[in-house]
Amino acid sequence: DIMAGGSLLEISILLLALQHRIECFTTRPTPPVPYRDEGSFVFAGELPKESLVDDANPPPIRQSKLSQNPLLSPPRRIPNPYGWMRDDSRTNTTVLNHFREENEYTRLMTQHLDGLTEELYEEFLSAIEETDYTSPAACGGYWYYSRFIEGLSYPIYCRAPRNEGELYHPPINERWNEKGETAFDMQPLLADEEVYLNLPKMASKKKYLAAGAIKVSPDDTYVAYSLDEVGGETCQLYIKHIESGEERVLYDGDQPLEGDGSLFWDREGEAIFFCTLDDTHRPYRLYRRQIFDSEGNYIDDNKQHDELIFEEEDGSFSLRISKTFDRRYLVLTCSAKESTELRYRSL
Repeated sequence: DIMAGGSLLEISILLLALQHRIECFTTRPTPPVPYRDEGSFVFAGELPKESLVDDANPPPIRQSKLSQNPLLSPPRRIPNPYGWMRDDSRTNTTVLNHFREENEYTRLMTQHLDGLTEELYEEFLSAIEETDYTSPAACGGYWYYSRFIEGLSYPIYCRAPRNEGELYHPPINERWNEKGETAFDMQPLLADEEVYLNLPKMASKKKYLAAGAIKVSPDDTYVAYSLDEVGGETCQLYIKHIESGEERVLYDGDQPLEGDGSLFWDREGEAIFFCTLDDTHRPYRLYRRQIFDSEGNYIDDNKQHDELIFEEEDGSFSLRISKTFDRRYLVLTCSAKESTELRYRSL
Protein backbone atom coordinates (compact mmCIF):
# COMPACT_ATOMS: atom_id res chain seq x y z
CA ASP A 1 0.00 0.00 0.00
CA ILE A 2 2.82 2.39 0.83
CA MET A 3 4.57 1.56 -2.43
CA ALA A 4 1.36 2.10 -4.38
CA GLY A 5 0.31 5.37 -2.75
CA GLY A 6 3.66 7.03 -2.09
CA SER A 7 5.77 9.22 -4.29
CA LEU A 8 9.13 8.13 -5.65
CA LEU A 9 10.89 10.32 -3.07
CA GLU A 10 8.96 8.81 -0.17
CA ILE A 11 9.70 5.31 -1.41
CA SER A 12 13.43 6.12 -1.71
CA ILE A 13 13.53 7.49 1.84
CA LEU A 14 11.74 4.42 3.13
CA LEU A 15 14.15 2.09 1.37
CA LEU A 16 17.18 3.98 2.72
CA ALA A 17 15.79 3.81 6.26
CA LEU A 18 15.12 0.10 5.88
CA GLN A 19 18.64 -0.47 4.53
CA HIS A 20 20.11 1.44 7.49
CA ARG A 21 18.18 -0.69 9.97
CA ILE A 22 19.31 -3.88 8.25
CA GLU A 23 22.94 -2.73 8.32
CA CYS A 24 22.68 -1.83 12.01
CA PHE A 25 21.19 -5.21 12.76
CA THR A 26 23.79 -7.18 10.84
CA THR A 27 26.78 -5.19 12.18
CA ARG A 28 25.60 -4.81 15.77
CA PRO A 29 28.38 -5.89 18.16
CA THR A 30 27.85 -8.75 20.55
CA PRO A 31 27.64 -7.69 24.20
CA PRO A 32 30.29 -9.23 26.46
CA VAL A 33 28.88 -11.96 28.71
CA PRO A 34 30.60 -12.40 32.09
CA TYR A 35 31.60 -15.90 33.13
CA ARG A 36 29.32 -17.60 35.67
CA ASP A 37 31.22 -19.51 38.35
CA GLU A 38 28.53 -22.01 39.28
CA GLY A 39 30.66 -23.44 42.06
CA SER A 40 31.04 -20.14 43.91
CA PHE A 41 28.90 -19.49 46.97
CA VAL A 42 28.63 -17.55 50.24
CA PHE A 43 27.31 -18.76 53.58
CA ALA A 44 24.22 -17.41 55.33
CA GLY A 45 24.56 -18.55 58.93
CA GLU A 46 27.24 -20.05 61.12
CA LEU A 47 30.50 -20.99 59.47
CA PRO A 48 31.18 -24.72 59.66
CA LYS A 49 34.34 -25.54 61.58
CA GLU A 50 36.08 -27.05 58.59
CA SER A 51 35.81 -23.74 56.73
CA LEU A 52 37.82 -21.98 59.42
CA VAL A 53 40.91 -24.06 58.76
CA ASP A 54 41.97 -21.92 55.82
CA ASP A 55 42.45 -18.55 57.57
CA ALA A 56 43.70 -16.94 54.39
CA ASN A 57 40.41 -17.25 52.53
CA PRO A 58 37.38 -18.01 54.76
CA PRO A 59 33.96 -17.99 53.06
CA PRO A 60 32.21 -14.65 53.72
CA ILE A 61 29.08 -14.51 55.88
CA ARG A 62 26.03 -12.68 54.65
CA GLN A 63 24.47 -11.46 57.90
CA SER A 64 24.94 -8.24 59.83
CA LYS A 65 27.08 -8.50 62.96
CA LEU A 66 24.44 -6.40 64.72
CA SER A 67 21.53 -8.65 63.79
CA GLN A 68 19.48 -9.85 66.78
CA ASN A 69 18.36 -12.99 64.95
CA PRO A 70 20.25 -16.26 65.53
CA LEU A 71 22.52 -17.40 62.74
CA LEU A 72 21.23 -20.24 60.59
CA SER A 73 22.62 -23.55 61.76
CA PRO A 74 23.53 -25.37 59.65
CA PRO A 75 24.37 -22.48 57.33
CA ARG A 76 22.75 -22.11 53.95
CA ARG A 77 24.79 -21.84 50.80
CA ILE A 78 23.82 -18.93 48.54
CA PRO A 79 25.05 -19.08 44.92
CA ASN A 80 27.49 -16.32 44.08
CA PRO A 81 28.35 -16.88 40.39
CA TYR A 82 29.66 -13.35 39.82
CA GLY A 83 31.61 -13.03 43.07
CA TRP A 84 34.85 -13.31 41.12
CA MET A 85 34.24 -9.81 39.74
CA ARG A 86 34.86 -8.18 43.12
CA ASP A 87 38.43 -6.94 43.21
CA ASP A 88 39.14 -4.24 45.77
CA SER A 89 42.75 -3.99 44.61
CA ARG A 90 41.65 -3.09 41.05
CA THR A 91 44.46 -5.28 39.65
CA ASN A 92 42.70 -8.48 38.49
CA THR A 93 43.35 -8.53 34.73
CA THR A 94 40.35 -10.79 34.03
CA VAL A 95 37.97 -8.35 35.70
CA LEU A 96 39.63 -5.31 34.14
CA ASN A 97 39.53 -6.85 30.66
CA HIS A 98 35.82 -7.59 31.04
CA PHE A 99 35.13 -3.98 32.01
CA ARG A 100 37.16 -2.79 29.02
CA GLU A 101 35.02 -4.99 26.77
CA GLU A 102 31.87 -3.53 28.31
CA ASN A 103 33.16 -0.01 27.76
CA GLU A 104 34.01 -0.80 24.15
CA TYR A 105 30.56 -2.32 23.60
CA THR A 106 28.94 0.81 25.04
CA ARG A 107 31.07 3.00 22.79
CA LEU A 108 30.09 1.09 19.66
CA MET A 109 26.39 1.09 20.56
CA THR A 110 26.35 4.83 21.24
CA GLN A 111 28.80 6.11 18.64
CA HIS A 112 25.91 7.43 16.53
CA LEU A 113 25.39 9.96 19.35
CA ASP A 114 28.95 11.33 19.21
CA GLY A 115 27.91 14.43 17.29
CA LEU A 116 25.07 15.20 19.69
CA THR A 117 27.32 14.54 22.68
CA GLU A 118 29.89 17.04 21.45
CA GLU A 119 27.16 19.58 20.65
CA LEU A 120 25.69 19.32 24.14
CA TYR A 121 29.12 19.52 25.76
CA GLU A 122 29.97 22.70 23.87
CA GLU A 123 26.57 24.14 24.78
CA PHE A 124 27.18 23.48 28.47
CA LEU A 125 30.66 25.02 28.28
CA SER A 126 29.31 28.14 26.61
CA ALA A 127 27.22 28.81 29.73
CA ILE A 128 30.24 28.52 32.04
CA GLU A 129 32.98 31.07 32.65
CA GLU A 130 35.83 28.58 32.55
CA THR A 131 38.54 31.04 33.56
CA ASP A 132 37.23 32.33 36.86
CA TYR A 133 37.92 32.70 40.59
CA THR A 134 36.11 32.55 43.90
CA SER A 135 35.74 35.66 46.02
CA PRO A 136 38.76 36.06 48.34
CA ALA A 137 37.85 35.16 51.92
CA ALA A 138 39.70 36.55 54.93
CA CYS A 139 41.27 33.97 57.24
CA GLY A 140 44.12 34.82 59.59
CA GLY A 141 46.85 36.71 57.82
CA TYR A 142 45.74 35.85 54.28
CA TRP A 143 43.03 36.15 51.67
CA TYR A 144 42.14 32.65 50.47
CA TYR A 145 40.54 31.86 47.11
CA SER A 146 40.46 29.34 44.28
CA ARG A 147 41.19 29.90 40.60
CA PHE A 148 39.97 28.07 37.51
CA ILE A 149 41.67 27.97 34.11
CA GLU A 150 39.95 27.18 30.82
CA GLY A 151 40.58 23.60 29.76
CA LEU A 152 41.67 22.40 33.21
CA SER A 153 39.36 20.29 35.34
CA TYR A 154 40.67 21.16 38.79
CA PRO A 155 40.88 24.36 40.85
CA ILE A 156 44.13 26.02 41.92
CA TYR A 157 44.20 26.99 45.58
CA CYS A 158 45.78 30.38 46.23
CA ARG A 159 46.23 32.99 48.92
CA ALA A 160 47.55 36.54 49.23
CA PRO A 161 48.78 38.49 52.30
CA ARG A 162 46.16 40.32 54.36
CA ASN A 163 46.83 43.28 56.60
CA GLU A 164 45.64 43.04 60.19
CA GLY A 165 42.05 44.23 60.51
CA GLU A 166 41.59 44.49 56.74
CA LEU A 167 37.92 43.90 55.92
CA TYR A 168 38.03 44.14 52.12
CA HIS A 169 40.51 42.50 49.81
CA PRO A 170 42.90 44.65 47.72
CA PRO A 171 41.98 45.58 44.13
CA ILE A 172 41.84 42.73 41.62
CA ASN A 173 44.66 42.71 39.07
CA GLU A 174 43.24 43.82 35.71
CA ARG A 175 45.36 41.18 33.94
CA TRP A 176 44.22 38.33 36.21
CA ASN A 177 42.77 36.29 33.31
CA GLU A 178 45.95 36.30 31.22
CA LYS A 179 48.05 33.15 30.92
CA GLY A 180 51.15 32.70 33.04
CA GLU A 181 54.45 31.07 32.22
CA THR A 182 53.04 27.52 32.20
CA ALA A 183 49.71 25.89 31.39
CA PHE A 184 49.01 25.56 35.10
CA ASP A 185 49.16 29.21 36.18
CA MET A 186 47.80 32.66 35.40
CA GLN A 187 48.70 36.25 36.16
CA PRO A 188 48.18 36.91 39.89
CA LEU A 189 44.72 37.85 41.06
CA LEU A 190 45.96 39.77 44.12
CA ALA A 191 49.37 41.21 44.87
CA ASP A 192 51.96 38.70 46.15
CA GLU A 193 49.72 35.75 45.28
CA GLU A 194 50.92 32.36 46.50
CA VAL A 195 49.75 28.99 45.18
CA TYR A 196 49.60 26.50 48.03
CA LEU A 197 47.98 23.59 46.17
CA ASN A 198 48.01 23.23 42.38
CA LEU A 199 45.61 20.37 41.66
CA PRO A 200 45.78 20.62 37.82
CA LYS A 201 49.55 20.18 37.94
CA MET A 202 49.24 17.26 40.36
CA ALA A 203 46.53 15.62 38.24
CA SER A 204 48.68 15.83 35.09
CA LYS A 205 50.98 13.16 36.57
CA LYS A 206 48.22 10.76 37.65
CA LYS A 207 45.66 8.57 35.91
CA TYR A 208 42.97 9.63 38.35
CA LEU A 209 42.65 12.29 41.02
CA ALA A 210 39.81 13.46 43.25
CA ALA A 211 40.36 15.85 46.15
CA GLY A 212 38.73 15.17 49.49
CA ALA A 213 39.33 17.87 52.12
CA ILE A 214 41.84 20.73 51.92
CA LYS A 215 42.50 22.46 55.25
CA VAL A 216 45.09 25.10 56.09
CA SER A 217 46.51 25.00 59.63
CA PRO A 218 45.45 27.72 62.12
CA ASP A 219 48.86 29.40 61.87
CA ASP A 220 48.70 29.43 58.01
CA THR A 221 51.92 27.38 57.82
CA TYR A 222 50.74 23.96 56.67
CA VAL A 223 47.97 22.54 54.51
CA ALA A 224 46.50 19.11 55.23
CA TYR A 225 44.66 17.47 52.38
CA SER A 226 43.30 14.12 51.24
CA LEU A 227 43.36 12.62 47.74
CA ASP A 228 41.66 9.68 46.07
CA GLU A 229 44.18 8.57 43.44
CA VAL A 230 42.60 5.30 42.26
CA GLY A 231 38.85 5.99 42.13
CA GLY A 232 37.99 3.71 45.04
CA GLU A 233 36.55 6.54 47.15
CA THR A 234 39.30 5.98 49.71
CA CYS A 235 41.67 8.88 50.34
CA GLN A 236 45.27 9.11 51.42
CA LEU A 237 46.26 11.93 53.78
CA TYR A 238 49.07 14.43 53.22
CA ILE A 239 50.70 17.32 55.09
CA LYS A 240 52.48 20.07 53.14
CA HIS A 241 54.63 22.94 54.37
CA ILE A 242 53.33 25.82 52.24
CA GLU A 243 56.44 28.02 52.14
CA SER A 244 58.98 25.29 51.34
CA GLY A 245 56.64 22.98 49.42
CA GLU A 246 57.85 20.00 51.46
CA GLU A 247 55.17 17.29 51.40
CA ARG A 248 54.72 14.34 53.74
CA VAL A 249 52.51 11.29 53.37
CA LEU A 250 50.88 10.14 56.61
CA TYR A 251 51.33 6.45 57.38
CA ASP A 252 49.49 3.75 59.29
CA GLY A 253 52.35 1.41 60.07
CA ASP A 254 54.04 0.56 56.76
CA GLN A 255 51.04 1.56 54.65
CA PRO A 256 49.78 5.04 53.75
CA LEU A 257 47.06 6.26 56.08
CA GLU A 258 43.64 5.97 54.42
CA GLY A 259 40.26 7.41 55.30
CA ASP A 260 37.02 8.74 53.89
CA GLY A 261 38.69 12.03 52.97
CA SER A 262 37.42 14.24 55.78
CA LEU A 263 39.90 15.98 58.09
CA PHE A 264 40.22 19.00 60.38
CA TRP A 265 42.98 20.64 62.41
CA ASP A 266 42.76 21.06 66.15
CA ARG A 267 42.81 24.59 67.59
CA GLU A 268 46.58 24.65 68.12
CA GLY A 269 47.43 23.28 64.70
CA GLU A 270 49.35 20.37 66.22
CA ALA A 271 46.97 17.51 65.41
CA ILE A 272 44.37 16.50 62.86
CA PHE A 273 41.04 14.70 63.14
CA PHE A 274 40.06 12.20 60.46
CA CYS A 275 37.61 9.35 59.82
CA THR A 276 38.35 5.80 58.70
CA LEU A 277 36.23 3.25 56.87
CA ASP A 278 35.08 -0.24 57.82
CA ASP A 279 35.03 -3.28 55.53
CA THR A 280 31.78 -2.11 53.92
CA HIS A 281 33.29 1.29 53.10
CA ARG A 282 31.26 3.02 55.83
CA PRO A 283 32.85 5.95 57.71
CA TYR A 284 32.64 4.84 61.33
CA ARG A 285 35.68 5.83 63.40
CA LEU A 286 37.00 9.27 64.34
CA TYR A 287 40.68 9.55 65.25
CA ARG A 288 42.96 12.30 66.46
CA ARG A 289 46.61 12.16 65.40
CA GLN A 290 49.34 14.35 66.87
CA ILE A 291 51.45 15.62 63.94
CA PHE A 292 53.59 18.28 65.64
CA ASP A 293 54.93 18.64 69.16
CA SER A 294 54.33 21.72 71.33
CA GLU A 295 57.36 23.46 69.75
CA GLY A 296 56.09 22.94 66.19
CA ASN A 297 58.48 20.13 65.26
CA TYR A 298 57.17 17.35 63.02
CA ILE A 299 56.84 14.06 64.90
CA ASP A 300 58.49 11.07 63.19
CA ASP A 301 56.03 8.78 61.42
CA ASN A 302 56.84 5.79 63.63
CA LYS A 303 56.15 7.86 66.77
CA GLN A 304 52.80 9.30 65.71
CA HIS A 305 49.87 7.83 67.58
CA ASP A 306 46.17 7.70 66.67
CA GLU A 307 43.72 8.34 69.50
CA LEU A 308 40.27 6.84 68.93
CA ILE A 309 37.75 9.58 69.73
CA PHE A 310 34.50 7.96 68.64
CA GLU A 311 33.21 4.79 66.96
CA GLU A 312 29.79 4.36 65.37
CA GLU A 313 29.02 0.69 65.98
CA ASP A 314 25.59 0.63 64.33
CA GLY A 315 26.14 -0.50 60.74
CA SER A 316 23.12 1.45 59.52
CA PHE A 317 24.70 4.78 60.51
CA SER A 318 27.54 6.63 58.78
CA LEU A 319 29.83 9.15 60.45
CA ARG A 320 30.91 12.50 59.09
CA ILE A 321 32.59 15.46 60.74
CA SER A 322 32.38 19.24 60.42
CA LYS A 323 33.47 22.30 62.37
CA THR A 324 31.47 25.18 63.79
CA PHE A 325 32.00 28.64 62.29
CA ASP A 326 33.75 29.90 65.42
CA ARG A 327 36.19 26.94 65.11
CA ARG A 328 35.67 25.99 68.73
CA TYR A 329 33.86 22.69 68.25
CA LEU A 330 34.06 19.61 66.09
CA VAL A 331 30.60 18.30 65.13
CA LEU A 332 30.07 14.54 64.68
CA THR A 333 27.05 13.66 62.55
CA CYS A 334 25.84 10.04 62.58
CA SER A 335 23.10 9.56 60.03
CA ALA A 336 20.93 6.72 58.76
CA LYS A 337 18.04 6.84 56.31
CA GLU A 338 15.44 7.76 58.92
CA SER A 339 17.35 9.42 61.75
CA THR A 340 20.37 11.60 62.50
CA GLU A 341 22.37 12.12 65.68
CA LEU A 342 24.66 15.06 66.39
CA ARG A 343 27.50 15.15 68.89
CA TYR A 344 30.17 17.76 69.48
CA ARG A 345 33.47 18.07 71.23
CA SER A 346 35.71 21.01 72.00
CA LEU A 347 38.73 21.56 69.78
